[in-house]
Amino acid sequence: MKQVCVLGNGQLGRMLRQAGEPLGISVWPVGLDAEPEAVPFHQSVITAEIERWPETALTRELARHNAFVNRDVFPIIADRLTQKTAVRQARPGDRAVAAAV
Repeated sequence: MKQVCVLGNGQLGRMLRQAGEPLGISVWPVGLDAEPEAVPFHQSVITAEIERWPETALTRELARHNAFVNRDVFPIIADRLTQKTAVRQARPGDRAVAAAV
């Protein structure tokens, strides 16, 4: 079964978990204060349901992880000015814009 870890355990994370079940995808909504050892992220795709998060042992570890599929986009979209600037400067087909919109 495929696994996805979602940083943030709010409503979106729970909805993703429910939607993933019939598709054979285990979605793990993860609280920001979780201990890294308790999160099954080593064999997972990692994403986040929130744009900003505090610096914790878990967020530091996940931010460096190669499977964090949109880690390069979050610094752009967390700030509305950099987000809008990136959208204005984007060319058709830019992956960062597709992920941010």
